Amino acid sequence: MHRDIYDLHRKFGSEMAAESSRKIDKNTPLNYRTFYLLNMKPNRRWLVFANNEKCNHGRSFAEQGFVSWNPHRRKFALGDTVYLFFSQDRAVRVKAEVVEVGVPRADKAYWNIPPSDDKTCKLQLVAEYEGDALNESVLMEHGFKGGGSIELPLCGNTQLLDYIEEQFH
Repeated sequence: MHRDIYDLHRKFGSEMAAESSRKIDKNTPLNYRTFYLLNMKPNRRWLVFANNEKCNHGRSFAEQGFVSWNPHRRKFALGDTVYLFFSQDRAVRVKAEVVEVGVPRADKAYWNIPPSDDKTCKLQLVAEYEGDALNESVLMEHGFKGGGSIELPLCGNTQLLDYIEEQFH
């Protein structure tokens, strides 16, 4: 089994990187579809750090309804939920959904520094949060580590992500 996955990755990895936004359905070649389904776990929840010194994500959401996000080595999938922790507020303020992957950056006008030209994920605004229950100090009571740990997307802390999700309902 592991050898099959390795072979699929070697054979289709570059194709997937180039065409990761294409729709996977029953007409997609079986081995490509199998690779996608094995490696992309849809409907996960993520917590990411929005650094206002680099980009005005809040303005991008307000004016465009989305941001372009570089997930680095993390594998965001279509349908994933992404919560954004804003550096200037020290709080989670936005719930977004991954609606496209492997697309060019479309929010360059909102950057304070030159952005990378990497392929990005389009995060569509779902909801905004204005209260105090998602401030950093409160999040720490629910498993948030803070500090440098937030600089990489977080997916595995179910206690924290469950708490954040409750606040958006």
